[in-house]
Amino acid sequence: MMKNIALIYMGGTFGCVGDPLAPMPAESFFIKLKELLHEDTHLVECFCAPVIKDSSACTAPDWLALIQFIQQLQAQDYQRFVIIHG
Repeated sequence: MMKNIALIYMGGTFGCVGDPLAPMPAESFFIKLKELLHEDTHLVECFCAPVIKDSSACTAPDWLALIQFIQQLQAQDYQRFVIIHG
């Protein structure tokens, strides 16, 4: 069965750790996420956004890069998208 859900991590409050809070590196975030996802979640593929930072700090070029990234994933037959940010 083909994976058709793209989960995109872009940092932000959702993935913050430390003191002061800072976005968790994507590699660490995906390790934690896979601990929570069940093995039968075979339709989900995890990706890093082109820019990892809080959404409140994103600029227009950052959002455009995200849109272009999603369009690339659509061309690879991903049909659903989950964007994780703060």
